[in-house]
Amino acid sequence: MYTQEDLAILEEQERLLRYDSFASKDALALGNAIAQAALSYDRGIVIQIKRLSDDMVIFQYTMDDKAPRNFFFTKIKEDSVRKSHHSSAWQYVYECIHNEKQDTSGGGFPICLKDGTETAILLVSGLHEGKDHEVLLQGLEDILQVKVPRLNKEIA
Repeated sequence: MYTQEDLAILEEQERLLRYDSFASKDALALGNAIAQAALSYDRGIVIQIKRLSDDMVIFQYTMDDKAPRNFFFTKIKEDSVRKSHHSSAWQYVYECIHNEKQDTSGGGFPICLKDGTETAILLVSGLHEGKDHEVLLQGLEDILQVKVPRLNKEIA
């Protein structure tokens, strides 16, 4: 079962993984880092990064074994991030704690500046057992050169 401490860990991840500025070139670097990290998993992923100011997709990559249905899942994760202003993993844990229907899963992450301004949404789909969230954390840590705490539990 999840706890308030789990939500605090997910909030700490979001607080630590912030940019000084974020532009299309940063989306390219981040997307490539996540794609590289995903190579160590047993299946592929899709990656999307959407700029919030105009809803423009500024990065998208689909590995060979993925299908259009993965974009159905990225849309659910995107809606979760837009609603909660937190990662979709945070929203999932929150719903579990409050005995609400789980409408999302890990793999959506708000891209924020250090002042808290949300600039983009990072979306990953294709892995299982919380690994979408894990691979996006790996990419963000690589690019931002920051290590973040992890939950000691799986996230759907």
